[in-house]
Amino acid sequence: MSTSKLRQILQLLGDGMSQNRICSEVHCSKRKVSATRRLVDVDGRGIGELLLLSDAELDRLLTKDGEGSVSEDARKQKLASMMPEIMRRLSRRHAHVQYVFEDYYRKECPDGYGYTQFKKYVTEYRKNHDVSYHNTYEPGDEWQIDFAGDP
Repeated sequence: MSTSKLRQILQLLGDGMSQNRICSEVHCSKRKVSATRRLVDVDGRGIGELLLLSDAELDRLLTKDGEGSVSEDARKQKLASMMPEIMRRLSRRHAHVQYVFEDYYRKECPDGYGYTQFKKYVTEYRKNHDVSYHNTYEPGDEWQIDFAGDP
C-alpha cells in the first residue's frame, strides 16, 4: 500500500469514519483498513502522531507490522512440507481430498487447517504443479494423434 493511501486511511480513522465508508472513499479492501487500525493499536502512538511521521518512517512501520512483511503461518509451512505425501495419497485409487484430509492430515496436524483451507491449498498446489493442459481446437480443422498410453 502506498504511503499516501495509508495517510488517507489514518486521517479517516481519526475522523471516526466507519470501515466500510473508508473502503469506498479510499478504494481499498477491508483487510487494508484493518491492518492500518492494527498498526495504530500496536504502535501505541496516536493517529495524529503517526500522520506527522515521514513517508520513510511510515513505510518502515508498515513493513515491520504485517502487510509488507512476508511471514507465513506455521500451519502453511507444515502443510507445504506434507504436500508431496498428500499428492501421493491422492493419486491412489478411489482417494479424494476429504478422505486424505481425515485419514492423514488431521492425524498428523490436529491443530492444522480446517477442511476448506486444506482443500484450497491442495487445489492451488495441484494447479501449480500440474503438467497437463486442456487443448482446444476446431473439429476437422487439423488431425491430432495421441501416442500416449498403452499400445
